[in-house]
Amino acid sequence: MPEIASVVHVALAALSILLAIIVLGITSDRLVGHGGFCALGEATSTSRDTRGCDTGIAISAIGFVLGIIITVTAVIELMGIKALEVVNSKPVTLIRAIASAIMAFLFLVAFGVIVDEFNSNSRAKTFGGSLKNDAQAAAAFSFFSIANWVALMVLYILRVVRGGSSSPAAGPPA
Repeated sequence: MPEIASVVHVALAALSILLAIIVLGITSDRLVGHGGFCALGEATSTSRDTRGCDTGIAISAIGFVLGIIITVTAVIELMGIKALEVVNSKPVTLIRAIASAIMAFLFLVAFGVIVDEFNSNSRAKTFGGSLKNDAQAAAAFSFFSIANWVALMVLYILRVVRGGSSSPAAGPPA
């Protein structure tokens, strides 16, 4: 029977993929395309500022790719494939902790820029309903991504402190 820590690891890693897909979909389709506030531009400006949406798209794409890598390593760990035990080594676990911390920070940046983009675009505030909801959803799921990546980082830090073992409750090596 798999350890509960390994199952939680797989669930958090899979959730990171799902959240990245949601943020990527909202920012690329709903906010940039179909007349979203990133496609509007200001009435007095000839160039449109899509910094917030472009940042959300880039960070979500990076989070998606890293989420796939972490999910694959979590499934390998859960299956207990002995030929790939390097996945559980202390240096690899430390690299995953650092990558998770970086992704948490990047999604914090995405959250901030998406909220700032919406608040600074005066025309976006006049649009009602779905456009406002899409911007709020992109910000909310970016925020949820922060919590998910921080949880993964804490899981990896606990593993590094306990010697890189697959279970955070295993304790330090003898």
